[in-house]
Formats: sequence, C-alpha cells, structure tokens
Amino acid sequence: MLFGFTILLRGETLTEITRIQYVETSLAKSEKFLFENGKITFFKDGSLKGRAELTKKQKTAFSKIVKSINMDHLPTLAIPSKKFMFDGSAFGQLKIVSAKKISSTPLFDVDSPPEEILELVRYLKNLAKGELT
Repeated sequence: MLFGFTILLRGETLTEITRIQYVETSLAKSEKFLFENGKITFFKDGSLKGRAELTKKQKTAFSKIVKSINMDHLPTLAIPSKKFMFDGSAFGQLKIVSAKKISSTPLFDVDSPPEEILELVRYLKNLAKGELT
C-alpha cells in the first residue's frame, strides 16, 4: 500500500488511498494541499510553497483521521454554509482518490467545512504549513 492504510468504499469494502487533495479558492488566492506517496505538498497561487515527508507519528495520526471518512458520503455531505456563493468568500473542496474510485465533496465555505471532514481539512493544512511535528 502507498500510504499504509485503507478506508471504507461503498460503506463495506476497504480500498487503498492513492491521493487526497484539498483546494481553497477565492477571488484573491488559491491554496492546494496534496497528500500523495507519503508526502504533503502545499501550493499557493499555483506555485509550490513546500513539500515534506510525513513522520511515522504523523502518518499514524493522518491514517486514523482518514479511516473515519466514508468516501461514498463525500458527494452528499450537508454543507453548513454557502456564503461563498454570494459574498465572494473562499470556497473549498476535498477529493479522495482510491485505487477504485474518485470521490469529491460539494463546494463549501472554507470557514465552515462539513463536520465529517473538518478534522481532515485542519490536519492537511497544519501539515502543509509545518505546524505538526
């Protein structure tokens, strides 16, 4: 396995994750957080800003967070806020790619991600910004 963990696919089958991508976009900026091949990569406005390999402790914590997410539920998550549609606030989207499926959330306000993915979004952003050891 690339990442050393699997998650539920269709609520019953375990599958290997190959990529997790979280993107935030606004009128003024864009940020992309990519987890692939055991590394976190951070892009800002299309430019590479950082890349780091996860430690064993980080991989374990990350794996635990990801295992709590059911890929089949991502496209139908309830979005707590859609203010980005009206006021130009930043919006985000999470995409998880497995060996068998690609699943994405609907667009959501970055200040109010769906509860089911909140911990994952925070962890990805903190990893990319070097705030976790």
